[in-house]
Amino acid sequence: LEHRVAMRTRELVQANETLRTEITCRREAEDALIESERRYKTIMESAQDAIFCKNSNRQYTYVNPAMLKLLNCNIEDVIGKTPEQVFDAKSADVIRIVDDQTLAGKRVNEIKTIEINGKEYVFHTIQAPMEQRDGKAYSISGIVRDITENVRAQEEKVKLENQLFQIQKMEAIDTLAGGTAHEFNNLLAVILGNTEFLMDGVSPEDREILKDILEATQRGKRLVQQLLAFSRKSESRLNPVQLNIEIQKVISMLSRLIQRAITLSAEFPDDLWGVRADMGKIEQVLVNLCLNAQDAMPDGGMLTIAAGNIIVDDAVRNSYPDIEKGRYVRLIITDTGHGMDRETRERVFDPFFTTKGIGKGTGLGLAVVYGIIKAHHGYIFCKSEPGRGTAFEILLPAIEYAEIAHPERKKSVEPAKGKETLLTVDDEDGVIRILERMLNKLGYHAIPADSGEKALEIYQEKQEEIDLVILDLGMPGMGGHQCLKKLIEMNPQVKIIVASGYSAKGLIKDTIRQGAAGYIVKPFTMEEISNTIREVLDGKCR
Repeated sequence: LEHRVAMRTRELVQANETLRTEITCRREAEDALIESERRYKTIMESAQDAIFCKNSNRQYTYVNPAMLKLLNCNIEDVIGKTPEQVFDAKSADVIRIVDDQTLAGKRVNEIKTIEINGKEYVFHTIQAPMEQRDGKAYSISGIVRDITENVRAQEEKVKLENQLFQIQKMEAIDTLAGGTAHEFNNLLAVILGNTEFLMDGVSPEDREILKDILEATQRGKRLVQQLLAFSRKSESRLNPVQLNIEIQKVISMLSRLIQRAITLSAEFPDDLWGVRADMGKIEQVLVNLCLNAQDAMPDGGMLTIAAGNIIVDDAVRNSYPDIEKGRYVRLIITDTGHGMDRETRERVFDPFFTTKGIGKGTGLGLAVVYGIIKAHHGYIFCKSEPGRGTAFEILLPAIEYAEIAHPERKKSVEPAKGKETLLTVDDEDGVIRILERMLNKLGYHAIPADSGEKALEIYQEKQEEIDLVILDLGMPGMGGHQCLKKLIEMNPQVKIIVASGYSAKGLIKDTIRQGAAGYIVKPFTMEEISNTIREVLDGKCR
């Protein structure tokens, strides 16, 4: 009996130790669970991202403070409710699709746009199913991060990068257009000069052929002016003008150009503000835009030119984010044509880009328009959608008053002759030859030089007998600018006419300041070169 009692006692002691160990382990497990829940709650409650849980009926069973802050509501407004009871119908539909995917056992990782309290947010959402042992999802857990500001910042970055790329592209094309125009003017100078030279003493049949050549040369000259206008190397004379008066003149001309199937109308107030503008260039803008509109309406339609005053302030700048505040005169040219898609609209001002067939357009028209408006310190926008027509909107800075400029009509002057000796400097053989023919016909003695270096050699040797130098600017090697400087160093009283394929703006004006006595722009006629020579030699300009 004693033995049995001893054994039983040992068993009870062992069982008691086991029970004590189990109780200790359970207490440790409970403490660990409490600590784990505390950590879990601390993480969930302090998280900046919105965290939530839903049951299989898609009712919210938990939301953290960040979620409540995002929704701008109290916990009782969310717990126990479905997304349909918390969000608007459109956003609830988006959430329902994600929930259905999650309850089907799929882990969702998506970026969605959802509206909350009337404001659109962009969210990065991650949802995962909570599954039972049988693999069936019984609840949803999710985390939502508001990336709205990041997305907006990225969009703004892309926008700025595109603007920078566009600016760089336009600057590169500016340089290309200006250089091409200069070279093309050299060719036109040869064609125009030789054709004009041959006009005397030919048969009527040959004269008609030469007239065709002259006409083609003039078309080429206008094309060069378009290139120069685009590259902003052609001179614009900005004078105060009243646009409503000038627009009426343009509309009168357009009414004869636009096909009858198109209804042309104009809308502008009598109190339209004045602007500083080169009306020849503004006329070119309106004609180009209206002819483009005509091409977009082969079966007829409505073409409207509207003008009005607008003040761009903080409120209005939402519609014009990239322009300076101030007073503007707004021109809107609207058509009811076939419109443009986004890709075409984004390239509409690119030079040589055209949707017209071969031989029907150069692709320079709208690029020229863009260049002219920029030269007027203005802005131009294109709004268009396929099938809904196109509207070009132009904003020109307004002035307090406008005085209508009446340009003086230039009087024709007969070519003046002379007997002086002229040094002609140009690297183009064709230009040198035609200039020599012109000068010889006018009675002058021409000495040709095909480079700046050669010109200096000749002038050093024959300085006493040379009365005038005609100097091209765009030459390789020494170049016209350096040659001009050296000639003036050799003789401060030297009379020099600079010639260039560019206009009187920029490079040529710089040479005038450096000491040149006059300038002439290629291509030039015999009358133009003769008058310029006489003005310089007779001391009428210096």
